[in-house]
Amino acid sequence: MNNREATRGYDCTILGDVLWDVIVSTEYAQLTYGGTRYCHFAGIFPGGVGNVATALSHLGGRVGFIGKIGTDWWGKLYLEDLRRNSVSVCMYYDEDLPTGLVMVFV
Repeated sequence: MNNREATRGYDCTILGDVLWDVIVSTEYAQLTYGGTRYCHFAGIFPGGVGNVATALSHLGGRVGFIGKIGTDWWGKLYLEDLRRNSVSVCMYYDEDLPTGLVMVFV
């Protein structure tokens, strides 16, 4: 699929960041300098505007997504997740930078 085809016939085409959310719950941890702290929960989930694309697809919309990923395992996994959720993708690959990870402390 070329870039022009990626935007035809869609209810919404999203252009945005490809990011993985690394979520750490610190509900019971006291964050101080030094030492070991334990968390209540930690998980890694597809994030960024891919969440919006997936939600619109689940609501019945025909959705296209344009973004940039690294040529790493994270990028491949993100791409597979969008496709598994019926989002059509047009990705640009960056061989110099990895796919984005965001640390979120809750």
